[in-house]
Amino acid sequence: MNCRNIVLVLCLFAIACASGLRVETYTDEVFPPQSQIDVYDKPPKREGYVEIGKLSTRATQLTQDTVDELAKKAGKLGADAIIIMTKGAGQAGKIAATDQASGGIYHPPTIQISATMIRYPD
Repeated sequence: MNCRNIVLVLCLFAIACASGLRVETYTDEVFPPQSQIDVYDKPPKREGYVEIGKLSTRATQLTQDTVDELAKKAGKLGADAIIIMTKGAGQAGKIAATDQASGGIYHPPTIQISATMIRYPD
């Protein structure tokens, strides 16, 4: 493995490790933590809820562990529920080099996972 490939692998590893949970809040208001979080895959029929922010991450698939992590973080931020959404398979199967035989690096498929944090009316 030449020096260029080693640097590339280290950069990709650093990027993979750095990708975590991104938090975006829509208000400066602070809400009390919640321990029971409802999880939806589409907006609930319940009326009057307020979106208080969004959590997002990237992964190769949506797993229960990912949902649990999102719900736990949302609860700490005072959300009553989250609405889970996924978007596309990013760079699915893309080879970094022009020729796979020359040592191109495979990028596994990734999806954008986001969770809108909501609070129910009092």
